[in-house]
Amino acid sequence: MTDAGLTAEALPEHAATIAPERDLMSKFDGLIAERQALLDSGIVDPFAIVMEQVKSPTEAVIKGKSTILLGTYNYMGMTFDPDVIQAGKDALDQFGSGTNGSRMLNGTFRDHMEVEQALRDFYGTTGAIVFSTGYMANLGMISTLAGKGEYVILDADSHASIYVAVRRAMPRSSASATTASRISTSAWGACRRSRASWWCWRASIRCSATSPR
Repeated sequence: MTDAGLTAEALPEHAATIAPERDLMSKFDGLIAERQALLDSGIVDPFAIVMEQVKSPTEAVIKGKSTILLGTYNYMGMTFDPDVIQAGKDALDQFGSGTNGSRMLNGTFRDHMEVEQALRDFYGTTGAIVFSTGYMANLGMISTLAGKGEYVILDADSHASIYVAVRRAMPRSSASATTASRISTSAWGACRRSRASWWCWRASIRCSATSPR
């Protein structure tokens, strides 16, 4: 469009060659092959495990058999608590099945405010925020608490939300390899007894190391 935004601009007479068509998903060919190799080795595809019925906070029916759920996130066993179930039904009747958008754009439900006030009273704090997911909780808290000149040391197997939060708090800089190497060497000396991979951020410089196995 022109500056006025009213008239369409003409295409150049000799337009650049259009890139050849390709399969957009071809970049995953390596991962697909790796997954298939794992399945061929006898590993069960976790996405093929279907819970036909959830009987309790720690038990479900899978392939017709009662199965203990060892990986459940239901740490407090509240999914089948009668009071929680009734509160959920009452909330559906009163507010419907959706949140109507973010708090910033649409405002906050009264019940959200009451929950946060109850948490402030319980813990004796001046403020409290309820996040809708653990991912958002890590992102909001870690990126707020960590700052320039501080260390964040975490296991290489930490959840992706923790990595994202640290990167937001401490963006990568253009520090020289010498500086990164010095930090890595120093940190390795302090953590040489560990057998796990680890990552370390200080200020905005990232360093990493893997301990001997």
